[in-house]
Amino acid sequence: MKSNYHFKFEELKVYQKAIEYGELVHFQISTFPKIEDYRLSAQFGRAADSIAFNIAEGSGSSDASFLNYLRIAEIVHVNVLLQQPKLY
Repeated sequence: MKSNYHFKFEELKVYQKAIEYGELVHFQISTFPKIEDYRLSAQFGRAADSIAFNIAEGSGSSDASFLNYLRIAEIVHVNVLLQQPKLY
């Protein structure tokens, strides 16, 4: 459902990329075995979503605070990437 509201963080390229990444992760986890629905799939989905959430939340803060939120988003992204070998 498309929102009627527009927020400044939606213009940020890094936020747009985070949304694309989240959509990619959610597509990939849709191919996981059913048994993973409440384990690995849920963890990946929440982590991918939190990247965009951190960017959005930090965008309304001071530059220093926003940088901290970007670092958190980066750490979450790295954690998602490090978890991928568990799939194989």
